[in-house]
Amino acid sequence: MQDFEVLTTQVNSPLDSLNGKFTLSVNSLDYRDEGSDNFQDYFSTIQVRVENSEVIVNDLVKACNELHKQTGYWGRYIESLDYDTESNTIRVEFGS
Repeated sequence: MQDFEVLTTQVNSPLDSLNGKFTLSVNSLDYRDEGSDNFQDYFSTIQVRVENSEVIVNDLVKACNELHKQTGYWGRYIESLDYDTESNTIRVEFGS
């Protein structure tokens, strides 16, 4: 399991307070394929619990590990979390 540096647990949202279980998503290259130059969306199957717009860190780390396996990305910093109203997911941004 990847160790992450969680820089934020606050979900940026146009809603006053976000609560519930959400899929985590990221728009990324497929770093497992050296020739890949197309960004695409990846989605966790692990749901992340959110209470009063704060994620449950244990859920967040598990879902981020899953996204890392899907994308092959190595960055260990969780830099931002944004609620995406179109996909009803929480978008994560990783940094290295």
